[in-house]
Formats: sequence, C-alpha cells, structure tokens
Amino acid sequence: MRGNDNRRGFSNNIIVAIAAGFLLGIAALFAKLAMSEVSLLIIISPIAWMALLLAAAGFLLMQFALQGYVSKIMPIITGVSIIVAIVLAFIFLNETIAYVKWLGIFLVLAGVFGLTINNEKY
Repeated sequence: MRGNDNRRGFSNNIIVAIAAGFLLGIAALFAKLAMSEVSLLIIISPIAWMALLLAAAGFLLMQFALQGYVSKIMPIITGVSIIVAIVLAFIFLNETIAYVKWLGIFLVLAGVFGLTINNEKY
C-alpha cells in the first residue's frame, strides 16, 4: 500500500511541476514584453505586474512540487519553463527558431524524460 501512495504523491508532484513550468514560461514571455521599452515606467506597467504575479504563482507551485522529489521534479520545471517560453515567443513575438534551437528543445525534452524515469534500483 505504501508504494502506491508514494507513486500517487509523485504523480501529483509531476502535475504541479508541469503547471509551475508553464506559469514560469508564460511569466518569461510577459517579462520580455514588459522590457521591450526600457524606462522607469516599467514599474507601473500592467504587463510587468502580470509577469511578476505569474512568476510568483509558478514559484509557489514549484515549492509545493519539490517536497521530497527535488532531483526528479526540478528538471521537469526548468525544462517545461524553457520550452514554453521558446514556443510562446515563436508564436506571439514572431521570433525565429533555428534548427539548432529545435535540436536543443528536443535534447531538453530527452534530458527531462531521462532524469525523471523511475529507477527502483537506486
């Protein structure tokens, strides 16, 4: 019974980690939008505040997800947040993504998958 509870807890942490990664990736997009014009008015910019709120929510979810599974959860959060930021920048900001960057996205996904495989021997 204990093993099933442990797996269920880990599965919940993975879902929360993916949500945290999405929020942090979206926050990165909003931060880039807010910093497109450099001035002191960034303090009152609604886009900057949205980036701050999304980053704070992502950080809180990240703290919740990291309970007990840091070595398996942190790669998911960082990988998802990077990929979400790149894809959203491609879609909404019309940034170009070279083939080398697509290869990098694939390698990040492969690395996240490789680090989160449940290996009972260790």
